[in-house]
Amino acid sequence: MKKNNKITNFWSRFLNLILKRNEVSFFISFRYLYSHQKKIFSVSFINILSILGIALGIAALIISLSIMNGFQKNITDRLFASNTHINLILSDESQTNENYKTIEHDILKIDEVEAISPFIIGNGMLKRGKHNLPVVLKGVTENELKITKIKDFMKIGDFISENNIQKNGIVVGKKLLQDLGGYIGDELIFISPAIDNFSFPFLPTIHKFVIIGIFETGIYDFDSKFVYINLYFSQYIFDAAGTIHGFGIKLKDPYKFDEVIYEIQNNLKISAFYQTWFDLNKGLFVALKMEKIVMSIVLFLIIVVASFGIISSLLILTIEKTNDIGILKTIGFRKKDIIKIFVYQSFFMSVIGIVLGIILSTITIYFLKNFDFIKIPAEVYFTSKIPVNFKFIESLYVVIGTILICLISSIIPAIKASRVDIVEAIREN
Repeated sequence: MKKNNKITNFWSRFLNLILKRNEVSFFISFRYLYSHQKKIFSVSFINILSILGIALGIAALIISLSIMNGFQKNITDRLFASNTHINLILSDESQTNENYKTIEHDILKIDEVEAISPFIIGNGMLKRGKHNLPVVLKGVTENELKITKIKDFMKIGDFISENNIQKNGIVVGKKLLQDLGGYIGDELIFISPAIDNFSFPFLPTIHKFVIIGIFETGIYDFDSKFVYINLYFSQYIFDAAGTIHGFGIKLKDPYKFDEVIYEIQNNLKISAFYQTWFDLNKGLFVALKMEKIVMSIVLFLIIVVASFGIISSLLILTIEKTNDIGILKTIGFRKKDIIKIFVYQSFFMSVIGIVLGIILSTITIYFLKNFDFIKIPAEVYFTSKIPVNFKFIESLYVVIGTILICLISSIIPAIKASRVDIVEAIREN
């Protein structure tokens, strides 16, 4: 008896609180979520289907966005292994030792610049035994590790540094080494297009290197063509003593390259040509963005379909509760109070569906991130497991969009219910 009194007192206090706020509609809409009728296609059954539809739509959208973000991040990380945020290629008059040291110092003063590294780049032929392959040779300092993520993709050996015992060491891609044959410690011959002026007839210059490191980024063009050597050795090879070709620049925010280039051009007055990581891979990122948009639209249709279930359940509720609506109007409920009942009910259903969808997507993302139960071909996708990168802001947009769709779907049934005639409603009973 005491237990029943406590429950009665609780609901009395709750109802009084609602009445004080003039929100009886809120209480009634919550009560209407469950139908006492035992028909197969009752309001409560359709409500459950609608909620499940919303939950599945939310889960599918959040999971797919997280996976696509994961793939994009994975590709971006691998691109940054070889590409700096900005490649600044100096004009001839800026390449001298005195000039480029001053330029390097001035660029580092820019707030958005995190690190900078000079380089020399040129083409040539790499030879081992009977195998010859064209390569792009890049002379760098150990500062290259500060502006790229190449260290994360070193499979074996060391990258170029001043501490290397082998001053003529070379770092090569795994795919290139597979084509040439060889391993750490083996000798490779680089044939430069620069003419040897001390030979007759004039012949290309030949230089010997020892393999000190092997990298693998998963990007075919990079792994099969690029090689790294010491900057000062490359100056000797390309007859560029005391000069460089340009700088690789790393930014604190990779997407602020336009601002940094503008500041370099207008404040430092440097004569140079600029290449950004986005310019070099624009087609890839535009394709990824379009794919993400199309996928989001397709999956969002699941939520739209679920919203039709909400419309159906509210229309059935209008017919089922016609008598109740008539009584509510009799005791003084206005049209807007009736509309509130249906809008609130739609809101409740969307919130329940969203919560279930978030729980389902969180569990799925956790398993995808921590367990390799789904294998994908690494040679195609650069990874053997599905990459996941959850972004809160995108999920927030999904939640807000879902609530808006569900609220919009309640308008037609709500207006229809508010127009129920009192006399007709009571007469039907």
